[in-house]
Amino acid sequence: MLSVSRCDLLFMLPKPEAVSVPRMDKMRAMELILMAKAEKGLTFSQIAEAVDRHPVWTTSALLGQQQMSVCEADAVTGLLGLDPEVARALQRPAPRGSVDARAASFTRW
Repeated sequence: MLSVSRCDLLFMLPKPEAVSVPRMDKMRAMELILMAKAEKGLTFSQIAEAVDRHPVWTTSALLGQQQMSVCEADAVTGLLGLDPEVARALQRPAPRGSVDARAASFTRW
């Protein structure tokens, strides 16, 4: 006779379909930030003042290379009039590696 525990039965049950909610990635957030920045005529220094950070660090964070705190991300999206999903993207850890080629084409000091 085959003995099966309750835990074994749980692993045998069909798994429900996972609902996938698309997340905004850092590159898409960067595109939206840079477009809103240009539309509002703001500089990276002005945005840095709003988040109380150095302009170089702020620029790096807005280009997806740093992780912002909740307060910093909310300050940026509030200033630029962007969706909370952009703020969530800014709060995620930055990927390792170089800046995507799109970043270079968007940035102007």
